[in-house]
Amino acid sequence: MSEESSTGDNEILNLSYGTKANNSEKLKGGNDIKLSPSIDYQHINSISPRNYNLNTTEKTFETILSEDEDQVQNDNQRFTPIDRPTKSKLSNGDYLDNLSMLPNSALNNDSKKAKDTDLINFGNERYVDEGNSSSSSSDTSVILGTQMNMSDAAKDYYNSYRADDVIQEPVLSTASQSSPPKYFSSEDESSDDDVALEKECVPYKSTYDAYYILELSSNIKEVDWIETTYNLKIQDEPQNKSAYDRALLTLGIGLKSLPLVYMVLGSSPKIKRYYSGLDYSLDDAMKTLHLNDDQKEMDAINNFLKYCYNNKEYDLSHVLVDGVYDNFVFYIICLISIGEHLNSELIRKYISTGYLDDRLLKNGNWPVGLFNMGNTCYLNSLLQYYFAIQPLKNYILSYKPLDLTNKDLEENELMDSMRCQDFVIQIQKLYKDMINTPYRISIPPNELIYLVFAPRGGLGLVDGKIPDQESLDVSIEVGRQQDVTECMLNYMDQLEKAVVLNRKVQGEHFESMSKLFNGSIIEGFRDILNEKIHGKQNIEEEFTSILISLHDKPKTLHEALEHFFNNDEEVMELKEFGQVKKQSHLKKLPDILQIQVQRVEFNKEILQPIKNNFQMEYPEILYVDRYVNGVVDDKVKDQYKKYQEELKKCEEKRLSLRKKCTGTTSGSQSLSLRASLSSTIKCLQFELQDNEMEFDKDQINQSLKLLSSMKDHIDMQVELINTRISYLNYKIANHYNEYQKYGYELFAAFMHRGEADYGHYWIYIKDGDMWRKYNDEDVEEVLNPKDSVFNFDIGNMDTAYYLGYVRKDKIKEIIKPLDRNV
Repeated sequence: MSEESSTGDNEILNLSYGTKANNSEKLKGGNDIKLSPSIDYQHINSISPRNYNLNTTEKTFETILSEDEDQVQNDNQRFTPIDRPTKSKLSNGDYLDNLSMLPNSALNNDSKKAKDTDLINFGNERYVDEGNSSSSSSDTSVILGTQMNMSDAAKDYYNSYRADDVIQEPVLSTASQSSPPKYFSSEDESSDDDVALEKECVPYKSTYDAYYILELSSNIKEVDWIETTYNLKIQDEPQNKSAYDRALLTLGIGLKSLPLVYMVLGSSPKIKRYYSGLDYSLDDAMKTLHLNDDQKEMDAINNFLKYCYNNKEYDLSHVLVDGVYDNFVFYIICLISIGEHLNSELIRKYISTGYLDDRLLKNGNWPVGLFNMGNTCYLNSLLQYYFAIQPLKNYILSYKPLDLTNKDLEENELMDSMRCQDFVIQIQKLYKDMINTPYRISIPPNELIYLVFAPRGGLGLVDGKIPDQESLDVSIEVGRQQDVTECMLNYMDQLEKAVVLNRKVQGEHFESMSKLFNGSIIEGFRDILNEKIHGKQNIEEEFTSILISLHDKPKTLHEALEHFFNNDEEVMELKEFGQVKKQSHLKKLPDILQIQVQRVEFNKEILQPIKNNFQMEYPEILYVDRYVNGVVDDKVKDQYKKYQEELKKCEEKRLSLRKKCTGTTSGSQSLSLRASLSSTIKCLQFELQDNEMEFDKDQINQSLKLLSSMKDHIDMQVELINTRISYLNYKIANHYNEYQKYGYELFAAFMHRGEADYGHYWIYIKDGDMWRKYNDEDVEEVLNPKDSVFNFDIGNMDTAYYLGYVRKDKIKEIIKPLDRNV
């Protein structure tokens, strides 16, 4: 504040607010201060002249405007009307007007102005351009701090803008400790409390007034910026809070901003009482939003949007006549009351932010979605997959870590064991939240993300927390480079390690866990004549999933599994036995049979991995009897192979016939042999009818018969081979119909859309007769599985890359995706 005094006597200035009728009227007793001609003061009534005791050489208020009225004509955005300025008389009889709350731009201090042209636009953020402004502030973060949030940017702008302000406050002729008067109100104007209340609660005439009072550019629409400026204003000048409340209310209505109105209602109980009324109750709120006692929070939000909507531009006449945008403020008060009554975090956050937080939507009897933490959306599919498996879920929920301090373990093994226990505890936290949260979305802990993807042998959690943010970033980056199988292996490896640690304590749990995913395969060998090799023992290996290849484009899952278990084309070299063929059989069957579809292949031509989008059909019920050791007789298997071999020959013959039936005309058009024969026959028939041509009719007739016979022969060949192929396909598809003892039912299909190095993942999970699609936060019912889960059309780019089958007789016992306690 400047306290420089002039050497002369105090000069008494009379300030006149002129209307269109008296704009040029001068008052007696001093110099006239002209107001901006761009301001329409017609709506200001009963304004008395105000006297100022000034002891300064500087001009004040809008005297600067009188120096260049041409510029003022185009300046109504920066100098907009201030509604109802008044005077206030102190107890000592002197007058005080708190000029300190006037914007710096209204003072005759050119070096302190910050014009709209001085603002740089960084997306949604605005900063003062120190290069264009003459402000002396050296805070370069205002210009360069593009990473700051909106609140920090607003604070820096506000502080740098006001740091060196020389605000000219009036000097009182007699000192007084009385509080300054309320801005735009005076006890002298009216003794009617209702009128005084209305002056503090009714919005300003336009949003420009509010921007002017808050010293903001009218281009600023960001809620964070406006709220921060408001908070700084009332902190610096609490005596003018009512004016700033009105400004915030005006912008809230004018911008149709729930957060701004919510903020002013919380900050000013007087404004809230003014719009709600003295007799306001919860029943009023329920009636206003057309709600019944049994309706939920989303009903309240939907009805609020339905009944308070109004697309009119802001104007004070609309506010007063239409009841604040059809009672916009009152509807917000009603929604606040209902939210408090329902104890609804969803409604509170909706009003305070203006956005509906999906994570807070109450879910009822429906599975919970998972928030996507980054480019690792297959992790969410994996977490949902394991959550649906009831025995695994029960084990995780009841897991209790052991005290490893007394265990005789080496340091590396001890650290890894502790990490695995932390891993299970983090999954336990997530699964408990998925069961108990009333909302539709759960958020996986960062600690879980870190432990899933962080390389084994590295640092685990420190006191239950991630070592640092960099470790989390590295972990997520590793996750992006993994496929779902690697993630599964890491997941199950840590889980099994924790299980083994508790094996003595929870032996029964361990056995049931082992039976869920672990099976075994017996590998045997035959010579190249398909005879058994004596002296060579079979090898038994355990597995948790079966990897099948799409390189040869198998039409069905059974065809791919046949290639996996009995690949006659793959010949191995053994020192003792020479060239042999490997044959595999299932020995121990798991409760859950997991099949991985190898879709990523390395292209040697472009030296890059590519994705195979070939659509392989997989059944809803999969019988594996033919692959189980000793179940199907060898003769039945041999007959199946004969069908396959004949089918292969028939398809090759059909392909060869198609090639032979393709000829070339004198032009570039390619025609089939059958089409050429048909064309020749028509030509000869025309010659027979043409009397002018001298050809032997008998020869022409013989040629016609020969050509027709050739054409019919081609048709018959094509028909016969197609019929045989259809027959063989039928025999192959139904050859093992008698062997349906070991049946598995599909309960999960991991899906991918995209290429080898990018794309999106989701999962389908079956619950009884219903299929659901789990797509990160969204969980929805699949109305027609044939169009999604079992869509094998060639043009469909949604491809399965991991299939989960469960024993048909145990699906109800093992698979329970819906597990809620709300």
